[in-house]
Amino acid sequence: IADHFAQNKILVVKLDNDLFSKDYEVLFEDRTTIKFDKDGKWTEIECKMSAVPNEAVPVQILEYVAKNYPDALIKQIDRDRKGYDVELSNKIELKFNKKFELRKIDL
Repeated sequence: IADHFAQNKILVVKLDNDLFSKDYEVLFEDRTTIKFDKDGKWTEIECKMSAVPNEAVPVQILEYVAKNYPDALIKQIDRDRKGYDVELSNKIELKFNKKFELRKIDL
């Protein structure tokens, strides 16, 4: 948060304490939402009013989007043990595996 969202005002921090896991969700004043796992690693970043900061996105994904969708912004990125899901401002969704190989495009 300090590296990429220091200028954003935090409205709510929510702890989701399930039987087998803990998740944290931070909601900012501009409706940006970041979810974290129990270890404090982000699992989802969703920006309603702006793009996800480039520094938060793996370089390989940034390069792919810049080359193939130069007019689109990354509005949401999720990561899990399988890889990354990316939603662009043009509503296209991209799925990458852990090696950053494109696996699926949803139009």
